[in-house]
Parts: sequence; C-alpha cells; structure tokens
Amino acid sequence: LLVRRLLDLARAENLAPSGESTSLGAALALLPAEDRLAVRVEAGGDIGLRMSAENAAIVLANLIDNSARHGATLVSITA
Repeated sequence: LLVRRLLDLARAENLAPSGESTSLGAALALLPAEDRLAVRVEAGGDIGLRMSAENAAIVLANLIDNSARHGATLVSITA
C-alpha cells in the first residue's frame, strides 16, 4: 500500500495539462477491480475527460479510496 501511494504521489506531479483526453470508462478500466467499490455512472453516454487516462485513474482511485475509508459501499458519478 505504501509503495502504491508513493507511486501515485510521483504520478500526481504529471497532472499539468498535457492536451490528452480520455473517457471515464477508460479511466475506470485502469483501476484494479479488487481495489474499488461498486461504481455507478449515471450519464447519457461515456463521459469525456480532458486529461490522460492514467491521471484520471489516479484522481478516481483517490476519490474511491476516500469514499471507502468513510464507509461508502457505492460511488455514484452523475453527469
């Protein structure tokens, strides 16, 4: 866990705008299934993100981890 956090921190330095884009679905697909809560996406289609898939996955992993630490069993993303 500590190594993963250090890697996440190192990657977070890459969060400067790069002109890359991805989708929410692609970013979620990068997360290990065993490390995340159930995620429900409520949108008319896949949500476009103006960042790399790797950076989006880091952001999502942190949000999901924080939700789990505070007792959530489901993360709902609405757009």
